[in-house]
This record gives sequence, C-alpha cells and structure tokens, in this order.
Amino acid sequence: MEQIIRQYGKFLFEAAVLAALTWLLFTGLLDAQGNRGVLAIAGAGLAEEETVLQREDIRCYERECEKSAPTISYVADGILYTGDYAVEEILYASDNMGSPVAVRIESVSSPRGSVQTYTVSIENITFGERGVYTLCASAVDASNRKAVYRFTIPVNGWR
Repeated sequence: MEQIIRQYGKFLFEAAVLAALTWLLFTGLLDAQGNRGVLAIAGAGLAEEETVLQREDIRCYERECEKSAPTISYVADGILYTGDYAVEEILYASDNMGSPVAVRIESVSSPRGSVQTYTVSIENITFGERGVYTLCASAVDASNRKAVYRFTIPVNGWR
C-alpha cells in the first residue's frame, strides 16, 4: 500500500509541477509591450516581421524582366537565287536597345526535307536547289536573353 501511495504521490506531484509551469508559460509571463503569455509574445513578434521590404535585387530582376529578347528580321532584298549568301545578307538581329547582335544559324531544312544542323556559327548559307527552305536562327544578347526564330525562305533557280 505504501508503494502505491508513493507512486501516485509522485504522479500527482509531477502533474502539479506541469500545471504550474503551463500556467506560468501561458499567463504568467509579461513582456515590455504588455503582451501576456508565450503565445501572445510570439504572436506580437510575428506581427512586427510582417512588413514587406522592397529589396533592390527584386527591383533589378523586375527591370530586367521588362526587357525583351533580341529580334531577328529577314532583310534580304528581292528574289533569292541558288548559290551562297552571307548570313548578314539574309538575317539581321538586334537587342532591346536596337544594337546589332550576332545571328547564329541553328539548322537549314532543304526543299527535299533534309535538315543540316550546325553546332558552330557559320558565315555563309548555300542554297543548292530551288524550292522553299526553312532556316532556324537564334540570337543571344549581352544579358544572355535568347531568341529563336524560324524563317521560310523561297529560293528560285539560277539567275
């Protein structure tokens, strides 16, 4: 019987200590702003941190997102015939400020359906036969924005 009372006594003592600590945490603490209890103090601290600060890196990102990617235009005058053409004679690229940007030919699809893919920049395009060619061209500006365009170009026979 003595052991049972000792065990229940320890349990009741621990329960009383736990209740007292809980009461102190939730109602006994008071901070300088008058918030009472741990939850109220923590809540007041979170409310202060809710203000949104305008960060410079976010504003810079927003300004950069407003700028457009380079544009590639078809600039060849007149009719194209079979033969070699410089890339600059056919296509022109500019960035969002109007400055020229290098054009890179990604692939050329011939009228018969064969596709020539280029991994390095080429300076000349050869149209070997008459028909409709498809050029895939890209341009990358100084801010690393990339634009990819496809052009369908009709090529006539020999001059």
